[in-house]
Amino acid sequence: MICPRLAVWRTFTGRSNMTILSGTPKDDLILGSDRDDVVHGLGGSDTLYGLGGADVLYGDDGNDTLWGGAGADLLVGGAGFDTVSYWGSAAGVTVAIGGAGSGGDAEGDVIAGDVENLVGSALGDRLTGSSGANDLFGADGNDVLAGLDGNDRLFDAAGNDILEGGAGTDWLFGGDGADSLRGGAGDDIQYGDAGADRLEGGAGSDQLFGGTQGTTPPYNLSTEDGAGDVLLGGDGDDYIQAGILDSVDGGTGADRLVIDNRDGDGNVTAALIGTSVTIGLLGISAVNVETLSYYGGSGADTVTGGAGDDDLAGGAGSDILTGGAGDDVLAPRDRMFAGGENIVAAAEAGAAPVVDRVDGGIGNDRLSVDDSGGTAGVTLTFTGTSATDSKGLVAINVESLEYYGGSGGDTVTGSAETDFLNGNGGNDVLRGGAGADELNGGDGIDAASYYTASAGVSVGLAIDASNSGGDAEGDNLQGIENLSGSQGNDSLAGDGGANVLQGWNGNDVLIGAGGRDTLTGGAGADRFVYAAAADSPAGAGADRITDFSHAQGDRIDLSAIDANAGAAGDQAFIFIGTALYSGVAGQLRYAVSGGVTTIAGDIDGDKVSDFHIQLSGAMTLAAGDFVL
Repeated sequence: MICPRLAVWRTFTGRSNMTILSGTPKDDLILGSDRDDVVHGLGGSDTLYGLGGADVLYGDDGNDTLWGGAGADLLVGGAGFDTVSYWGSAAGVTVAIGGAGSGGDAEGDVIAGDVENLVGSALGDRLTGSSGANDLFGADGNDVLAGLDGNDRLFDAAGNDILEGGAGTDWLFGGDGADSLRGGAGDDIQYGDAGADRLEGGAGSDQLFGGTQGTTPPYNLSTEDGAGDVLLGGDGDDYIQAGILDSVDGGTGADRLVIDNRDGDGNVTAALIGTSVTIGLLGISAVNVETLSYYGGSGADTVTGGAGDDDLAGGAGSDILTGGAGDDVLAPRDRMFAGGENIVAAAEAGAAPVVDRVDGGIGNDRLSVDDSGGTAGVTLTFTGTSATDSKGLVAINVESLEYYGGSGGDTVTGSAETDFLNGNGGNDVLRGGAGADELNGGDGIDAASYYTASAGVSVGLAIDASNSGGDAEGDNLQGIENLSGSQGNDSLAGDGGANVLQGWNGNDVLIGAGGRDTLTGGAGADRFVYAAAADSPAGAGADRITDFSHAQGDRIDLSAIDANAGAAGDQAFIFIGTALYSGVAGQLRYAVSGGVTTIAGDIDGDKVSDFHIQLSGAMTLAAGDFVL
C-alpha cells in the first residue's frame, strides 16, 4: 500500500477487515487494498484508488479523480470538479452520474450526483452525464456518450461512437471511426475527425466540422481523409465546414457552408445557386445553405456566391470570383471570420503575376488584396467601382478596398468609401481617396498622398492629429513619414521625425515640427510655420525649404517663437539682413553659401545661432518674407 500523505489508517477486523484511509489538505495519492476500503481525500486535488473490494471513495474538497477498481463501489466527488475513471477496466462499462453502474469494474457501482466527469475504458462504454456541465471521455471502443443537460464536452478517441450533447451548449469530438454526433438544443460545436461521420446540429446555431486537423477552425482539405461525412445543420443559423466527399444539409435558418482548399492545386468550380452548391472536383454537395465561404489554393478557381453575404478567397492561381448580390466585402485569406459580410478575396502572395478576376456583384462590396508575401512593389488603383493592379488583378463592382502590402514599395489608391491600406515593408505611397480611411505605412519611409483630393486637406502626423477636409476627413494615419497635399489650400503637419511635406498648388501651411524636415510649398502663397527653435536646430538638423518664393508670397512664420528668452512675454524677432549678430537677443539674419540660403536666429544674445532654416537656392531676403 502506498499512501504518500496518509494521515489515518485503521483496520476493523470485526467488519470484514475494513480499512479507513484519510488524506491531507494537500494533493494526495491514496491506494486502497483488496479489502473493503473507505477513503477520504479531504482537501486538495486527490487521486484515490479503491482497488479490490466494495470501496467507498470520498473526494471531498478539490478536483479529485476516483478509481473504484473491481467490486461494488460508492464513488462520491464532493466539492470541486471531480472525475470517476474506468480506464483500467478489462470490460466495457455502463455508468451514469447520479446512478448505478454495470459491466467491468463498474458492476455494482453507485456514482454520486456530485461527480462531474467520467472516463471510460478502452472498450465499448456507455457514459451518461447529469444536468450539470460534464466532461465525458470515451477513449477506444464503440462508445455511447450522452451529456444530457448542461454545457458538456464529449470526447472519443477511436471506434464507431455515438455522442449526444443534449440540452446546453455542447462540444463534441468524435475521434477516429464512423461516428454519429448529435448536438441537441443549444449552440453546439462538433468535430467529426477521421472516418465517415454523421453530424447533426439540432436546434440552435451550431458549428459543424467534418475534418481531421486539430480543434480550431478552419480546417484544411489537405487533412481530409475523404471518407465522406454527412453534416446536418438542423434548426438555427449554422456554420458548416465540409471536406472531400461530404454531403451537407443546412436545414432551416441562415446557414454558411465553408470550404477551405488552401493547400489544393486543382481547378475548382463552385457556385451557390439558390441554396445549393455542388463542387465536383472535391465531391462536395450541399443543400439548404444560404451563404458560401471558399478559400482557394494554387489552382485556377471559378467561384460564384449567391444572394447572401459570401466569403470567397481565390488564393494563388488565376481565379474568377463573383460575389453575387448582397452587401459584399472582399477580404484576404488571413481574415476568414469577418462574419455578416460577403467576402471576395484576391490573395497575391509572392512576386509572380497572378491574374485574378473579381466581380463583387450587387451591393456594397469590399475588395481586399493580400500581397504580404510579395517582395516586388505593387501598383493598385481604384477607379469608380473597378480596380486593377500591376500583378494582373481585375475587379469590378467593388466599392472599397482592404490592402496588405509586401516588402516592396507599393503605390495604392483607394476608393471613395472607407478603405484600410497597410503598406507593411518598403517605401509605400498610400492614397485613401474619399471616405474615412485607415492608412498604415508599416516599415519603411511611407507617404500619405492627397494629390487628387477635390478640396484642401488638413492632415497631421502626430498621434492625436485630427484630419479633416476633402479626402482627409476622418482619416487615421499610422506609420506615415511623409505627406502630399491636394491642389487646394492645405495644412500639413509633421511629427518629431524627418518628414517630407509637399503642398502642391494652393496657399498651403506646412509645419515640419521636430526632425530634419524637407518642405515644398508648390505654387501659391505658402506659409512655413515654426513653433519652437528646436523644430529646426542649428547645424546638420536644420529643415530645408526647397521652393521658397518671394514672388508667390511665401512666408516663413516665426511668430510662435519667443525671440528673447530672457525677457518677459513673447518677443518678436528683429530682421538684420546679412549683418552679423551684435549680441542683442532676438536678431534674425541670413547668409548665402554654395547655393543655399541659411536663415539664423539668436534668442539669447550670445551671438550664436539657436536655429537654422535652409532655403534651396541663393536668395535675397527681406523682413516681409517673414512673420516675425
